Amino acid sequence: MVKKTSDEELEQKDENLKEKIAKHKQAQEVLQERERWFRFFFESAPEFIYIIDTKGNILQTNDATLKVSGYLQEEVLGKCISDFFTLTSKKIFDEQFPILLERGHHRQEVEFICKDGKIIILDCSVSALRYEVGDIMGFMVFQQDITQRKQAEEALRKSEAKYRELIFRINEGFVAIDEKGYITFANPRLCEMIEYSEVELIGKNIRELFDEKNREILEKELAKRRRGEPSQYELTWTTKSGKKVPTLMSASPIFENWVYRGSYAVVTDLSEIKRAQEEKKRLEAQLHKIQRMESLGTLAGGIAHNFNNLLMGILGNISLILLNKNPSHPDYEKLKNVEHLVQEGAKLSQELLDFARGGKFQVEPTDLNKVVKRSSDMFAQTKRQIKIYTKFQKDIWTVEVDVGQIEQVLLNLYINAWQAMPGGGELYLETQNITLDENYVRPFKVKPGPYVKISVTDTGVGMDETTKQRIFEPFFTTKEGNRGTGLGLASAYGIIKNHGGIITVYSEKGRGTTFNIYFPASEKEAIKQEKLAEGVLKGGETILFVDDEEMIIKTGKELLETLGYKVLIAKSGKEVIEIYRAKNEQIDMVILDTVMPDIGGGEIYDMLKKINPDIKVLLSSGYSMNDEIKEILERGCDGFIQKPFTLKELSRKIRKILDKE
Repeated sequence: MVKKTSDEELEQKDENLKEKIAKHKQAQEVLQERERWFRFFFESAPEFIYIIDTKGNILQTNDATLKVSGYLQEEVLGKCISDFFTLTSKKIFDEQFPILLERGHHRQEVEFICKDGKIIILDCSVSALRYEVGDIMGFMVFQQDITQRKQAEEALRKSEAKYRELIFRINEGFVAIDEKGYITFANPRLCEMIEYSEVELIGKNIRELFDEKNREILEKELAKRRRGEPSQYELTWTTKSGKKVPTLMSASPIFENWVYRGSYAVVTDLSEIKRAQEEKKRLEAQLHKIQRMESLGTLAGGIAHNFNNLLMGILGNISLILLNKNPSHPDYEKLKNVEHLVQEGAKLSQELLDFARGGKFQVEPTDLNKVVKRSSDMFAQTKRQIKIYTKFQKDIWTVEVDVGQIEQVLLNLYINAWQAMPGGGELYLETQNITLDENYVRPFKVKPGPYVKISVTDTGVGMDETTKQRIFEPFFTTKEGNRGTGLGLASAYGIIKNHGGIITVYSEKGRGTTFNIYFPASEKEAIKQEKLAEGVLKGGETILFVDDEEMIIKTGKELLETLGYKVLIAKSGKEVIEIYRAKNEQIDMVILDTVMPDIGGGEIYDMLKKINPDIKVLLSSGYSMNDEIKEILERGCDGFIQKPFTLKELSRKIRKILDKE
């Protein structure tokens, strides 16, 4: 019994041993299978894989490591893994290695030096390999090449930095908002534009920066952004101080994965452009006004010329009748009244001509301080309820003007001021040397440079914009009844324009009016005026009288004969030349109308001058002094007389020319 038991036990042990051997063999096969899979993974993985010991030395590496790095197996095995890193990466790895031994894991980006010297960037992950009891036997190192990703990130970073710098430096505003309208970014230019700091703007809802009208525009535009539509539109911001800043918004939406995340906009300040547009409108209006005044001037000049010819016939005949009338004659006073009325009519006509062409009879270098003082002193004597204050420029520049015309302009302005101050007031007169630039003078069609400015300011009722736009038009008046003809300021405008000057007006209802007049400065020295001789001066020379109006011819002939002159008549340019060519030795002087039907006055003068270079000619016209007459005088013509003229005026003009050596 004992022996049997022993055999059974042996058999049982043998079975158990075979079972253990089978299990061990099975376990060994599983282990080998796992090892084959591990080897396959180890060798075929695209990442760098190392097995290192607890000192960091490489025990094993895969083919990917050798292929990419260029090293051979024998050049790698046994070396410390950090020896293949750059100094910076090696220092970090070596410093972290003691911690790795404690924790069993570590991760960092390292710069790996390939055999050819190229540096690649690897994402390095280290995990501990442990014995069954838990002690660390070594480490598995996985390294993924992230060079391209890092290069892309760096390129993106540089690009973002570049564009951020650009956005910070551009002279345009830039703003970004989220989907709810809260500001997420604002560049310095926008902050400057709307007077907020960046800190104040970030997190602020953009709607708070606009008034109600502009918020409505903004809401419509934000709806477009949510639909993915970019657009350009004008929007006026309200600054921190309450000012309005017009801008052009160039806006685009921001989407992430088809979800609206907000928008951004380039903000262009339109303030200067808007101001330039307003200035352009003002200049265009000024130009339109000047052109309108020129058209009115042409019409007024034609009317005044014809009217003067009619007055010439009346005044000439009155002068002839009065010459033979004794003051005691019952008709003498009536005739003197008619003469006075004709002269008043001539003044009205003259104002029309002053507006139309701004006649300059005796242009000479002048000190405007003296002209302003003389005219204001004279006005002050008649209107004592007006207090006059003067401020004169020291060493005032000389101007070349017709003193009589400028005094007329100033008196018209004084009277205009007096009528604007019915209860009395103050009148301020100032002269000033000033230089006008190209931008200022452009709408007035005059040259830039040095000017003398006269300012006439009253404390009267002022004018509204409608009145201000029309005050220089002939016959326009705001005065009731018969208190004004509407020609005073119109003639002032014409006179100043013909002097190459400028007149402007500034006025507000209830706050008075200022007229500013500018005359071009001259380098000549101011001279004193000479008084004309008094009385009728007679003679006995022969005069060729030229005019195409029958009434003027008849009246002029009688006037000349009354003064003792022998008179020849010519009614056309052709007739003038024929008579003068035939009788130039007998003719001492020619009185020549500048407006003839066949040949112009200037051309007639030049033809007469060719026949006799020493010819003496007095120009006559219903127009006041204009550029055409001035040019003829500059070519050597002896003088000019404007119709209608009196017998006395004609006599003095003739003797001045004939008696000249």
